[in-house]
This record gives sequence, C-alpha cells and structure tokens, in this order.
Amino acid sequence: MKMKNKFIALALAVGLTTVGCTDILDTKPQAALTQDQVLKDVATTQSILNGAFASLRNGGYYGRDMILLPELLADNCKLVNPGDRSGRGLNQSINLSGSHLSIFFAYQGLNAANLVIDAIDNNRIVVTSQADAITLNRLEAQALFIRALVHFDMVRTYSYNPNYILNGWDKGVPIVTKPVRSKAEITLPARPSILAVYQQVEADLLNAISLFTLTGTPNPASRFVPNRAAAQALLARVYLYWAGPTYPDKYQLAVNMATEAINSGAATLSTSANLVNNWVNASATAPNPESYFEVNFAANQENLGGDNSLQGWYTRQVNAAGARVTGWGDVIASDALLAQFAPADLRGTAGTGLLNIARRDFEPASSRETRKYNAPSGAQFGLKNVPVLRIAEMYLIRAEANSYLNNDAAALADLNLVRFGAAGRTGLPALVGVTGAALRDEIYAERRRELAFEGHRWFDFTRRGLDVLKPDGTIIAKTDYRILANIPLAEVQANKNLEQNPGY
Repeated sequence: MKMKNKFIALALAVGLTTVGCTDILDTKPQAALTQDQVLKDVATTQSILNGAFASLRNGGYYGRDMILLPELLADNCKLVNPGDRSGRGLNQSINLSGSHLSIFFAYQGLNAANLVIDAIDNNRIVVTSQADAITLNRLEAQALFIRALVHFDMVRTYSYNPNYILNGWDKGVPIVTKPVRSKAEITLPARPSILAVYQQVEADLLNAISLFTLTGTPNPASRFVPNRAAAQALLARVYLYWAGPTYPDKYQLAVNMATEAINSGAATLSTSANLVNNWVNASATAPNPESYFEVNFAANQENLGGDNSLQGWYTRQVNAAGARVTGWGDVIASDALLAQFAPADLRGTAGTGLLNIARRDFEPASSRETRKYNAPSGAQFGLKNVPVLRIAEMYLIRAEANSYLNNDAAALADLNLVRFGAAGRTGLPALVGVTGAALRDEIYAERRRELAFEGHRWFDFTRRGLDVLKPDGTIIAKTDYRILANIPLAEVQANKNLEQNPGY
C-alpha cells in the first residue's frame, strides 16, 4: 500500500517513490502537509512545523525503530524464546543482509522543516508584533533542530564515521536544505562527503542555538519541543561522533557543548530515590526531569498500537492469570548486558529496577524486560514519550571527551556524577584513582548501563570503528558491509545519482 498523501510523496527531495505502509509506517502525521496549505502567518507556520514533529513519532523513526533496532543489531538485547514471541525482529537480531534501520522516509519531515525555514528567511510570514518576531525565531530554531537531527541520524546510519572510512567510501547522505512544493522543485542529489554532512548539521545547530537565544525564553519548561539546551545537547553528541583520530579537535568542542547543556539547568540528574520512578511515572504531561527533549505521544490516536509500539516490543501486559493481553515483549536484555549490572545497581535490580524479571513461562528466571517505556498506571499501553536527549548522556559525553584530552580528573568526576551523583544516584559507589585507558573502559561500561534500551549501542560500536560481538558469540566485523544500512531500492532506482552502499 502506497502513501495516500500525494504531497508527502513530492516532499521527498530524494527519489519519487515513497516507502510502502508496512508495519514500520504505522501512523499518519497529525498535521500532514497539503499543496493548498500556504505559510502566511505564525499560526500556519506552527501548523506546518507540527507536521515535522509528527514525523518523529513514526514507528520507523523515534516512535520505535531508532530506539529499538540499534540495541537489537548490537549486543544489548536478544529475542525471547521462539515459542513466546511474535516472530518480529529475527532478521535484525542475526544482522541479516538488508535488515537494518530504514529511515530514508525521514526526508518527509525534513521537508516540512525546510518549508518553515525558507518562508521565514525570505520574509514571507506576516509579522504584526514583536511577539510574532520572537515566536518566528523560536519556530525557525526548532525547524533547524529537526533538520539537523534528520541529517545526523541519516549519516550515522548510512555512512561511515568520519574517522573510520573504509576503502575510500566517503559517501555521506543527500543534504536537503531547499523545500519541495511541486514536482518541478524535485532534485536528484548525489551523495556528498561525510564531512560535508557533519558540517551542515553543525551549522544548523549553531544557528538554532543563536535563534533560541534571541527568543527571550531559551529554555522553556516544556521538553516536548526542542529548546536551546536540546540543541546544545544534540550538538555535543554530534561532536563526540565527529571526534577521533582524524578530528581530535572535536573532543574539546564536545566538552564545551555538553557543558553548555548541563549548565543550562533545563534537565537535572535523578537521585537514588527517584531514578526509577522518573522513568516509570513519566507521562505526556510530566516528562522525565533528566530529559532535554522527548518525542511526545499525547493523544490516543498517536499510539502505534499496543503490540506495535516501542513498549509492545520491549514489554508485555498480562492479566491476573499471567496470559498476554497487549504487547509481546519480544526484545529483552542479553545475558552480556545483565552481567554489567552489580547487584546494588538500581538500574538492574530485579523486580524494582529499570529491568524486570520477565513474566512468561517459556523464559529462564534471569530474563529481563526494561521498564523505561512502561506507561504510568492507568495510562494506555503504548502511549509513552520517548526521551531523545538526556543529561546523563551529557555527563558521559563530557567524561569520554575529557578522557581523550587527558583531563582524567574531570572525566572521573563526571563519571561519578552518573554513578553516584549527589545522593547515590544508581546505588553504585564512586570510583577513586582510575586513570588512562582503565578510566575510558569504565566510561564505556557506564555508558552501556546508563543508556541501555535507548538506541545508542550499535552506534557506540560504529562511531569508534569497532567489531560488534553479538550475544551468540558471532562477530560483525568493522569491515563487514552490514555495518552500513542499505539505501532502499526504490530510492536508488528513482535517483540515478544516489549510489548504493557497498555489498547491497
């Protein structure tokens, strides 16, 4: 079944063929673009931008796959036993050729962001007050954030890390900064260099940060739309990916930007008393205090469906007799991940931590689900916000970057803030006297524990140019063509300038 909205098809600035409505494309944006919609004032600008935000909720993007598949493709997760699962995720768990992230459709949401940026930059929006001007600065900054996020997610999925380019395959992803309103405006761009994409992402985020500063409210309380701190946090992540043997100067930039996000006050570390509850009780009206930006599922019609939601893949709802009601809980923690948690670690404590003993007869007693995406008591199953950027990641980014800058004391201090915080955050003790390579290993291990089930693990291998050791002991070598996702065949066929990744 093809996408029905013809303008969405035109919005793809790369290729003329849209992705079919499979189980990945489960939702229709709440503010779908139409050809007769015209950007003319603040209200219509906000409406178009809402379409860009709606695209983030897509099941193939942050609604599910961008969070789930990087864990399943790597070593943090495994599938439950065959007699106890839906059958989904098998190909990704074994890294079958062509079974990877597939997010090329994200250019649709990017086009809505481009429409907003273009209209504001070319003074086509009617401004009747100073308040309108401030609002437009904020809306453009949010559109730039979305454009940067999409380009960054695309380049880390379909391209090598800029420090670990293999066999000269320096192919980034199409950079699309011009809106498409009709067939006449569709272009067929080639793939620029990887560096060019990173530079575009950096420029957009720096511009967004500047515009957010001009709004007078750079860090609004809501975490459901990006603000200045969110842009700083995303740029800190970008710099960490960019940093390495070829670009060592980016480590200091990662430190600087993570510091800006941390010092903003827009997010706060949990204490041991609320670490678990801040995840489990977070809702559409009460986000996790650790979040800078969350993809918001506020209405029932935005739900991907209980079985198909992120929660439905990670957990199952059972009745009093233990029978499944909603959700399959196909994807659970691997034994290797569970081994990373000390008994005192609140994130791994059975029953009361962020990992639960799975409630199913087919699994061993050690099987654990995550509770990070459980809906609060009484809420609809599957209607749970997805944190995209959190303050704990910022401390770990700063720790890792400082360790490469030989600032071991600063790196250890940040690592201990994530482990111990001001009030024993995780139940783990603070580390003392760890330096050099041993410190870096501790940072990587803490990153694995802290960010488990949040869509980082696969990229933590690829951004460092490492082999991936799977839970069953097999290895996906860093030279394996499956390290990169395949570009959808329909896009390659529609755009003669779009080169497929090697091996596909």
